[in-house]
Amino acid sequence: MKRSTSDEKDFNELFERYRRRVYASAYRMTGNREDALDVVQEVFVKVYQNLARLRGVRSQAAWIRRVTNNICIDRIRRKERRVVRRAGALERRPERDPADALHEKEIRVCVEDALDRLSPIHRAAILLWWQNDLSYKQIAEVMGCSVGTVMSRLHYARRYMRRHLSATVAV
Repeated sequence: MKRSTSDEKDFNELFERYRRRVYASAYRMTGNREDALDVVQEVFVKVYQNLARLRGVRSQAAWIRRVTNNICIDRIRRKERRVVRRAGALERRPERDPADALHEKEIRVCVEDALDRLSPIHRAAILLWWQNDLSYKQIAEVMGCSVGTVMSRLHYARRYMRRHLSATVAV
């Protein structure tokens, strides 16, 4: 199918506007650069294939977040691995005690381990809430479910994280 010049222009504008956000979300979900780049490519193939439909969508950002989220979940399920690396989870202080640095690293590893053990659906919900600072309604739009389902998934994920971290992190 031959695309018009306006289609190419619209696609290029969407790509420039959302590519960094898509990459950042994909990286947080997949845990590595190569998978994140593959997800970006898949997302924008879908954007290109659905340009006409996307023009009528009320929130293009929500549509793209939802596609990104779904592709990441599918990729994680296909690979059957649960890897999420949250680089920079704890801010570095200019000068700190080596014991504090070690303790922060241990906490970061425990948080990553707890995230890794969550199901892809629960991990996606908590990351959308925690890192992207989305409202329950926005998360529901991205995940294609009700606000009540989002609340349930977040409750389960928080409860698991709390239990896992209290059992593994010594204060």
